[in-house]
This record gives sequence, C-alpha cells and structure tokens, in this order.
Amino acid sequence: MTIRNLIIAALLLLLHSSAWAACDPNRYCMTCLRVEDGKCAEMGHDLFCEEENQSCAVTLRNGTRMFPTNVMATIVPDGVPTTNLAPARIYLRATEIPPPGVAAYGVVAFRAMPTVGTRERLLRVCEAYKAFLPKQRSLPPRISLSDQMLTVWPVDDPDDKGAKNDDCSFVVDHYDLFGGLSAIQDARIQGVTLLGQGPFLIGWSPSKTRGLPDKIVLAIDLSSYNEQSSLNEMFMFWQQKIVQVPTLWRGGFSLEPIRLVIKEFADRYGQDIIDSIKYTKTAQK
Repeated sequence: MTIRNLIIAALLLLLHSSAWAACDPNRYCMTCLRVEDGKCAEMGHDLFCEEENQSCAVTLRNGTRMFPTNVMATIVPDGVPTTNLAPARIYLRATEIPPPGVAAYGVVAFRAMPTVGTRERLLRVCEAYKAFLPKQRSLPPRISLSDQMLTVWPVDDPDDKGAKNDDCSFVVDHYDLFGGLSAIQDARIQGVTLLGQGPFLIGWSPSKTRGLPDKIVLAIDLSSYNEQSSLNEMFMFWQQKIVQVPTLWRGGFSLEPIRLVIKEFADRYGQDIIDSIKYTKTAQK
C-alpha cells in the first residue's frame, strides 16, 4: 500500500466515527422492491439512493469533499477507477465464457447436473440468482462492458425461449456442465480447492486473471445452504460487494480488502459465511 493510501485510510478511519455522510455519486442503485415468501420477487431502482447520488454530485461540484463511511471502498490503488461496476446476470454457453470486453465476471458453477434429489435446491439457487442480479440487457446503454461485472449461468442454448424467459426449470435442466467444471478446475489451479457439492460462485477480476496461479480468485461455496432465505443472503453478499466496493473489482483482488469485506458481512449475517468464502491466500497482495 502506498503512503497516499495509508494517509487516506487514516483519515477515513477518523471520519468513520463522525457524522459525515457517505458520498459516492456513481453508486448503482438497485434494490429489492417486493418480497414474496421470503425471497425477492421484483428488483428495481432505489429512488432514495438515486436522490442521494444527485445530492452527492452537487456537493462534490461545490468543492466539499465527503468521504464514504465504508473505508474498504476508499483505499484505492493508484490509477484504479473508483466508479462502481454494474452487476448483471447473463446466460452463456461454456465456449462463450468469458464474454469479451467485460471488466470482471463470475460463474455459477455446478459440480454435476441436477438429479431427482438435487433439482429443487438448484431451482432455489436460480431464483436467488434472478432476484439479486438484473439482466444484462436491462442495463442502461450508457453502461459499457468495461463497467460491468457479469455473473454467468452456463446453459447449452442461451437463445432458447426458456433462457430468454428466465425459466429456472429450463436453465437448470439445460445447464452447460463444462462451464461449471472448468471454472472449478481453474479455481483449483489458482489455489482454491472446492470440495463441497456446490454450486459455487467463482469470480475473477480483472477477467483476464482466470487460471493464473499468481492471481487471486474469489469463490463462495453454497454447499451448506439449502433454504431460499440463506441462498438469498449469499447472492445479496455477491451483489452488494460488487455495488459497494468498486475498488475490490476494479483493480483486481487483493487479500486485505477481501478479508475486510468478509468480516463486515459476517458481523451482520453471522460467522458461517466465513467458512463459505474461499480465496487464494498465498497469492501476491
């Protein structure tokens, strides 16, 4: 960490306990608008968040610098953009992963095709995936690929109406297994061994770091999560850390920010999450 970042971190720790408000005019304002049966039934724009963004932009234009209360999001490597990446989801064939030009991406990685005993659980995983990540095609045109973090669900025919209609039965039954197995294998090459039944959320930032042994891969093991509510929490973690911590994804993963993000979320949702998150602890910071 540079002297500049150490100074910034010290200032932010001081401001964190003060009454200063968070100010980030580029936050991507999506939230759950409607909950049914313990799961998000409709995603949409958070109008309060968008109003805060407008006020923040005015504040910055007037020359008053307001620092975010989230210290993690402000320790910025030199030269790394601080604008947020837009989280989104997309169905792709295994041969189309990674999508070219995207800033960062993740894969919902199955270890096996659904069986009679696992299919219902995988359908719940799909519902959480849909609930917390907007469709890529719903993003505003102004958001370029270089500003997107895509979470890919591999399917054998993304052009089928089942995939286009977000039919969980279709995308579970037509999962492109090579897309999941190859993601798990590449995570292992990078030092993360995933032993559970899965599925796993595996992410790379930037996208070109996949499979490189000296780079960090981040993975969430969903093996122990069966209920819709717990799966929702894990996808909410995935979504929120994309939205709220742009520097974690913008400049490539580094160990200390990942540890701080995990601790922050565990303090709110419990310590079990720590055992579910895997990353390359021996990689370079």
